[in-house]
Amino acid sequence: MKKTVSVILAAAMAASAVIAVPAMPAKAAVEFTHNEWTGKDGAEDVFAVNREAASANPVPFQDAASAVAAVWEYNDREKSDYLQMLTGSGGDWDLKVVQNAEQAQGVFMAGFTNADFNASPADGWKTVSLPDSWTAQGFDFPIYDNITMPWQSRYDSFVPCPNAPTNYNPVGLYRKKFTPDSSILSSGRRVYIQFDGVESAYYVYLNGKAV
Repeated sequence: MKKTVSVILAAAMAASAVIAVPAMPAKAAVEFTHNEWTGKDGAEDVFAVNREAASANPVPFQDAASAVAAVWEYNDREKSDYLQMLTGSGGDWDLKVVQNAEQAQGVFMAGFTNADFNASPADGWKTVSLPDSWTAQGFDFPIYDNITMPWQSRYDSFVPCPNAPTNYNPVGLYRKKFTPDSSILSSGRRVYIQFDGVESAYYVYLNGKAV
């Protein structure tokens, strides 16, 4: 069965993967308000929703020899039966970048998280390879240059801490369809999706459900 991962409010993504680990008790359903990132209206102290606590990044292996090999060669972790990379070679994603969260909400309401959503180039979507910055994909503009630093005050009036600017605060909407490897699904383990680097705030939906 195809799995669709929809990620919104992600400024830039590094490598991502799904990992199967020993089974644990199921968690309650997740609900997002889409206000968590703003730093206001009750979200002043929101740091994460349903995210696992920060920790080291162990990768389980099917046997000791494979685990030992990965100690000496980092990329050998991808040979684990319990790790599936979603970026890199063949890891194409659909991406659209809009000016702010209000515009992103419009895409969300149009069915962005649905499996049958049409990410059409006519609507500004591109197929991109990750990890990469969206400015390298022709979206937005580079933050740094050799003349002046483009402060956000060019686009929003003074924004007091901890609030976030709302007029110009670009949002990237990423979509990815993938089929989990049989070794992950048949292991009886709990499956996680991991992002090695996402800038700013982000939301994740799997088959239309918040996770």
